[in-house]
Amino acid sequence: MIEDRNKILNESKIIVPADKSSNFYKITKDEYDTLISKEVHKFYKKATNEEVSAIKNEHTEIVTELEIEDRVFATVKSKAI
Repeated sequence: MIEDRNKILNESKIIVPADKSSNFYKITKDEYDTLISKEVHKFYKKATNEEVSAIKNEHTEIVTELEIEDRVFATVKSKAI
């Protein structure tokens, strides 16, 4: 067990768990970043500027209608992964 611990501590690659099994894989940080990015982009898409404006306007209308402008933060653009 000590040998296994030392192998893990001295490993240059990162060790990540598999999705649906109990397996672990050794990959580089760049490979990991690429895999994570692909997984995120598989389910989400980048919104157009028109979509962002429409959502912001809808948010403003709802907040104004409920009269809670002083208690709600404005919607701010943020960079996706």
